[in-house]
Amino acid sequence: MKDVGNRPVVLNMDFRKLRFMKNSRILSRFAAIFLSVALVTVTCLVYDMVIYAMETVQSEAVTDGRAARVIDIPEATDGSEVNLQKLSLNQNISFDGENDPYIFSLNSISSLDELPELNVSQVPETSEVDASGQTPESSDIDKEVERITYKTVVESEVIPCKYTEVPIVYAAFSGKYSDIAAKDGKKEITKRQKYIDGVLSDEVVVSEKITVKPVNGVKYVDKRSLINYGSGAPTEYSRKLDIKFTAYTYGEVGGSVTATGEKTRVGYVAVDKNLIPLHSLLYVVTDNGFVYGYCYAKDTGGGIVGNRIDLFLPSVADMREFGVRTGTCYVIREGK
Repeated sequence: MKDVGNRPVVLNMDFRKLRFMKNSRILSRFAAIFLSVALVTVTCLVYDMVIYAMETVQSEAVTDGRAARVIDIPEATDGSEVNLQKLSLNQNISFDGENDPYIFSLNSISSLDELPELNVSQVPETSEVDASGQTPESSDIDKEVERITYKTVVESEVIPCKYTEVPIVYAAFSGKYSDIAAKDGKKEITKRQKYIDGVLSDEVVVSEKITVKPVNGVKYVDKRSLINYGSGAPTEYSRKLDIKFTAYTYGEVGGSVTATGEKTRVGYVAVDKNLIPLHSLLYVVTDNGFVYGYCYAKDTGGGIVGNRIDLFLPSVADMREFGVRTGTCYVIREGK
């Protein structure tokens, strides 16, 4: 109630409206605070993004500048490949004997494994970078860059020929033999060579190709000194037989050891022991004048029957040249 003049005036107040107005002012203050905090947060995020973008651009600029200065490789004129290898830490760039001092940041590089990416746009397609996976201990880098070149070379090599010596007895007598001349061959060897700064460090044989085949030669050796001629044909003997002569040599069945257990050699012959006892001393000469001389009946053979004797000769060539001959066998002393 309020006194107006001399009359009392009654004031009708709505307290519910007063409370609503008070609550609205509180909510407005909270909204203002929330908007202020949100604005500050967004501002900080945008600031961080701008800083990150600037650092990234700066890092790429440094990297590109470094690569452009460091990797200045002349193209190879000999068809070889150019590679980069062996990176170590310090403050200089060394390539082809020249140093290029340059310092750059490693903010985003934790290992040298990442360094090849810095050179991709500046290095020829035939180049390589081997960082060896080492981790730098400081922010300075010294790259020692070696020029590695690969060359393919073809070399010619001689293939030496070989000579085979063939002993002969009867062929030396007949003169029907001729040495076969030998001739060296050739082959081409293709090699892959690796050079480091112009010095050969390794090579690998890629292929071999025979261009000229070697021709092996044959030398016939006169072994008539193995024959026991004695003092000529015997004047005394127990029997004289007309014989069909053949020959055998090493490598044939029964051609290494005689029936008496001795090693075969010139001077031992195979006989029919029913005609000529083993260990008999003989003298043999063929109708064409070949003298086998004094020899012993030391061997036998399945095909040696009756008046047939197999003479031992020192080689297949000599045996084939002898073939089949007729002649005379003198039995000087009967074997027991």
